[in-house]
Formats: sequence, C-alpha cells, structure tokens
Amino acid sequence: MAWGPKAAPDIRKDVIVFDGDCVLCSRMAATVHRNDPNHAFRLTDMNAPAGRALAQRFGVNPDNPETVIVVRKGRALFKTDAAFAIARTLPLWRWFAWLRFAPRWLRDPPYDLIARNRYNWFGKKTACALADPKLRERLVGDLDELA
Repeated sequence: MAWGPKAAPDIRKDVIVFDGDCVLCSRMAATVHRNDPNHAFRLTDMNAPAGRALAQRFGVNPDNPETVIVVRKGRALFKTDAAFAIARTLPLWRWFAWLRFAPRWLRDPPYDLIARNRYNWFGKKTACALADPKLRERLVGDLDELA
C-alpha cells in the first residue's frame, strides 16, 4: 500500500490515531499530551470505536497496524510523515522534524523496522495506561467530535 498523504477534508480537528496495545505508541501519546502546549491534537486508540473507524477508512488494519495515523489540516499522514507532523507541533521535538526533507523511501524503512518489532522491543499492553484524567479529556469518543 502507498502511504502518501490522503485527503480528509471532513476531519476538521487534528487527531493522532495510535496503537493502544503498543507501549511505545502509548508513551508517544502521553508525550504529546505533556508537550503539546496548545493542545493541537486530539488522541484516539485504534481499539476505540473512533480510532478503529479512522484506521479502516485510511486502509490501516486496526488489529495489526503498520503505522500511526495523524490527521492534520485535512490530510491524513502515515509513518514518518505522521511522526514529523507531531514533532513540528511539540517545542522540544521540532528539531526532529528537519528529517522530513529526506525522501520517504529512505526514512520509512527504519520506521517499518521499529513498527514490526515494537511489541518485542517495547512490550504489549493488555490495558490502556492513559490514566491521566487530563489526557483522557483529549481522547476522541466519537467521530462527530472531529467534524
């Protein structure tokens, strides 16, 4: 599957759709929450109804996702494009976004290696660790919240 950006003009709020079973992905969501001073992103786990619907809409298997999804300014982004979109909004991580100028064919293979091995390297959770009540407020419960 081609993982280039896809139009999503009906999604007006920026959202990160992540693998809630993945320790690394859940930590990323918590990091976004702590370091996103303007609360640019809403968050949803691919196991949640809204996250599952978005994953399926963009061709990502929510039961075995190959990528995080970021919908930003009406465009769905995947893999390193998604990572760089997140980094560009976080003051402490903006430096990382300069790597977006490298061609996708060069930067996505390391992403794929991590994605394939994320459960072995970082672990798999059986319950969501997003216990922070303020973080839970940012979670998307229904797709209508993004319109």
